[in-house]
Amino acid sequence: AGARVGSKVGFTGLRGDHGAYGEFVVAPLTTTFRMSDAVPVEDACSFFVNPYTAVGILDTARARGATAFVHTAAASQLGQMLVKLLVALRRSGDALGGLTVIHVVRTAAQADILRTLGADRVVTVADAETDRAGIAALRDAIDATRATVAFDAVAGAMTGLLVALLPARSTTFVYGRLAGDIRGVAPIDLIYRQKALTAFYLKQWLVGDGPLASARRMMLATGHVRAGLEQRADGWCRSTFVDCRMTDMLDAFYDMKDASGFTDKKLRVRFD
Repeated sequence: AGARVGSKVGFTGLRGDHGAYGEFVVAPLTTTFRMSDAVPVEDACSFFVNPYTAVGILDTARARGATAFVHTAAASQLGQMLVKLLVALRRSGDALGGLTVIHVVRTAAQADILRTLGADRVVTVADAETDRAGIAALRDAIDATRATVAFDAVAGAMTGLLVALLPARSTTFVYGRLAGDIRGVAPIDLIYRQKALTAFYLKQWLVGDGPLASARRMMLATGHVRAGLEQRADGWCRSTFVDCRMTDMLDAFYDMKDASGFTDKKLRVRFD
């Protein structure tokens, strides 16, 4: 612990009544992460969930023996990080970069964002129940890449569509519910075709398989995330922020919710 005195750190796992907006907090040593001096401390406010989830998704897909997988809500901040991480991994020759990803978005504009970042397979499905052309394109992409895993942040009818389109003995991980509760999963897919429907939860990925696996995954993710943050403007895990004060937070939130959207940015509350 003494080695971190005076250092910039990110943290998770606060206990008791402590909250991240406090002037002072107490966090367990095991859930603090030393940040590079090159990273402005305010830019570390979203260092954990999205970047670590991106690494966790790739690691989980590889552990399942997949060579290709589907990722929905792919134009989100997390989805864009995943594209940029894959590009960085391929440049460095890292084995995780060998995975092929089918990035699923709702609009052509979102598809253009991902292609600009370097995504090679992007499929637009405007509606998981009614967009026949989009559904056919997704089916073709799954068949062409032999994808056997999906990570779904949308839920609703999208989860049922993914389970239906993936091959026998595939796995669909759900980690969000942007479209509400899951619909349209056929029992015959789960029973006779041995398809699995389960959850991806970052904390479970980090600590769920014992201390040795946890240490490996923490080191894997932390190494990639620190490198991405240190690269400043072009780092794979840097977020685009819309800054506001606490007094303006609700107005800024509703502007993003109702007008400008959340797709490529995060709302950050500043107290300085």
